[in-house]
Amino acid sequence: MLYKLFVLAGIVPISAYATEAPLPFSFSTHYEVYIVEGDSISDIEASFDVDKPKFLRDRNADGYTGWEYDYWTDDNTCEIKVFNLDITYKLPRIKQSVASPEITELYREYIEQLYRHEETHCALTVMSVNQIYQAFKKGQKGNCTEQNQTVDKLAGRVKEDNELFDTYTNHGEIELAVSPFGEEPFYPVCKIPFSGMMAGN
Repeated sequence: MLYKLFVLAGIVPISAYATEAPLPFSFSTHYEVYIVEGDSISDIEASFDVDKPKFLRDRNADGYTGWEYDYWTDDNTCEIKVFNLDITYKLPRIKQSVASPEITELYREYIEQLYRHEETHCALTVMSVNQIYQAFKKGQKGNCTEQNQTVDKLAGRVKEDNELFDTYTNHGEIELAVSPFGEEPFYPVCKIPFSGMMAGN
């Protein structure tokens, strides 16, 4: 079985990290960052509108998490020949205003919540893709055909769970006290390794 799914077009990563993670398959994370700046709320809001990539403007979003996974397995034995997952984040970073640092500080909570939201999208994706991998491993012990059918069902869950998460949270406006998905064990591999706030010049 040869399969490839790609969600998120037009990405040129500015950096990539091969994550040291307790995952049994190849996993990497890429980041594309745009800078937001201004000395007033109106300046910052205008910067969000002007400086974000067209990809985000078209979706009326400030951040986005995309994923690409592909695998190649033996249909009869479920032997895994290739299995990869790549996550791409598109994120803002707010440059601290030298003239009015208290203004940019007003956005700290929003940026931190946005980053957590995108990390959850990543964790949901890693969780589902890991389930696909484990189904193939189970199929290697017998009933490979049955596990291939399970994989077909799990593949749909990747997109479905991410869409449900956006519905439950209104695309990040609401933070869930308890997640119904069970993605928590995968947060460490999805942690964004930099702050959404950056020092000004």
